[in-house]
Amino acid sequence: MAGGLITDEILEWPPDLFALANVVLERAEAFRFALSPVGEWLPARIPDWARAVEETGREWSVWVEDRRGAVPDLLAEEWSIFRKCLESSLEQLAQGDDQRLCEALLTLHAIADEACAGLGVALDSSDGEASLYRARGRELLVRTGSLARVNTRFLRVLPKVRTPPTGRPSFSRYACVQGPGIEARWHKMPTHHWTALTVWP
Repeated sequence: MAGGLITDEILEWPPDLFALANVVLERAEAFRFALSPVGEWLPARIPDWARAVEETGREWSVWVEDRRGAVPDLLAEEWSIFRKCLESSLEQLAQGDDQRLCEALLTLHAIADEACAGLGVALDSSDGEASLYRARGRELLVRTGSLARVNTRFLRVLPKVRTPPTGRPSFSRYACVQGPGIEARWHKMPTHHWTALTVWP
């Protein structure tokens, strides 16, 4: 995808993992396993998968900012499964021969998407945690036209502003991957702070 190795360095920036998982799932046409699974989906070993993914994404965002301790457990576990299967071919993934790898990739994609919440687009639900990480994401987007550190000649990770009315299922809430040939310019708008006006009689 970017001419580099797949190392733990990818975990330092969630949009990079989002791009990697998205490209692998798309090229293997493996997103379909979320809709028509080869085994059990959602994974029974992860109680309340959606909540676990959301919490892991939020914890990862905080970790990116200060890097104290280890990455969240669910992220580390799924990343470990993916790393062990790096020699697998896209054809094997496409056939659904390795259900655990499919689960890991879909879960990594969802966690990375949740960690992209608030990058480029301010969210009402954003709290003060990971604000430096979100600011770095916005700066990268303005400077390069992508949230990922991958060269934009290969792809761009962009914030989702709205879901297009294509009728296709969407597998992410906060980010999307665009291939080469798409130019993106993101402009920062100045923020106007309203001040209270005191009128004296």
